[in-house]
Amino acid sequence: MTRSAGAAGRRSAELRLAMARPAVGNARAAAVDPHVVQRSRDLLDRAEVLFDQAASVEDDGTERFRLFYLAAIRASGAILEVYEPTGKVRRRRGATDAWSRIKARAPECAELADYFGGLSNMRSRVEAGLVKSVDPTFCARVERRAVEFLDVADATLLSYEQGKLTPGKAAARSTVA
Repeated sequence: MTRSAGAAGRRSAELRLAMARPAVGNARAAAVDPHVVQRSRDLLDRAEVLFDQAASVEDDGTERFRLFYLAAIRASGAILEVYEPTGKVRRRRGATDAWSRIKARAPECAELADYFGGLSNMRSRVEAGLVKSVDPTFCARVERRAVEFLDVADATLLSYEQGKLTPGKAAARSTVA
């Protein structure tokens, strides 16, 4: 399962930024910030690079697992950039990890955030060298969930770019305590 075929067919960043520019008379599109689009797109592009690296690694699964996890966390960063633009977020109280923030700001991603949040400890153990191998079936499951997260992040960004997503409304639905 690779995303590179899908990534190759994606529009260029310039075209995406052009789409993000507001249409004359379209108040919803006027809220689209091209800087948010660029930062989010950069994070999503990095997520796809990590995913492609993971897909090409041939090891006992630990490095593949780690890279799939990192791809998912970069995808969460792309989503959070839309919902919590850099420079516009005030200091938060309570949980500040990406997975908790995703659940609070983008409830449609809660299941995936729970899944990857539950893998945080394992990722730490892999990076510390405490886990020496990862079951191939489990690694394939993590890969499938990473694909889901990348797709959700891409859809979220695309909705924002097209002026169909109003982050303020979504953020108002839930708060980070």
